[in-house]
Amino acid sequence: MQQLNPVATSAHCTDRFYIHPSLKSSSHIFLRVDRVQPPLRQPYTGPHKVLCRTDKTITVDINGRKTTVSLDRVKPAHLLPETVLSPPPVIKNLKSTDVHTSKNYEPPTYVTRSGRRVHFPKKLTTYIT
Repeated sequence: MQQLNPVATSAHCTDRFYIHPSLKSSSHIFLRVDRVQPPLRQPYTGPHKVLCRTDKTITVDINGRKTTVSLDRVKPAHLLPETVLSPPPVIKNLKSTDVHTSKNYEPPTYVTRSGRRVHFPKKLTTYIT
C-alpha cells in the first residue's frame, strides 16, 4: 500500500488565449463584445485608440471614456494612415426639390383598356408615378 501514488489531476481551467504579436505596437484595437447578440451582428467594435498598456490589460478610449479591458478581448487594428489622421467626411444634403412642388400640378389620368378612368387616393399620388 505504501507504494501507491495518486494520479495527477487534469487541468481543465488552464485556457490560454492567443495574443497577436503586433498588439504591443498597434495604436488602435478592435474590442470583442462578450454578450449574446442577435444574428448578423458584428462581434467586434472599433477601432478604438489605445491610451495605455500593461502586461494583462489595455486602456482604450471608447466614446470619449477611458476603459480598461483585458488582453483576451482585443485584436490589433491595422489601419491605413489616412483613416487614422482624418475623420470621416461629412456630407451635407443639398436642397431637395420635389418634382411635384407646383400648386397647379395635374396628375396624369390613367385610362384602362375598357375606357374607364382610374382615380388613386390623393395621399398615394407621390408613390404612383
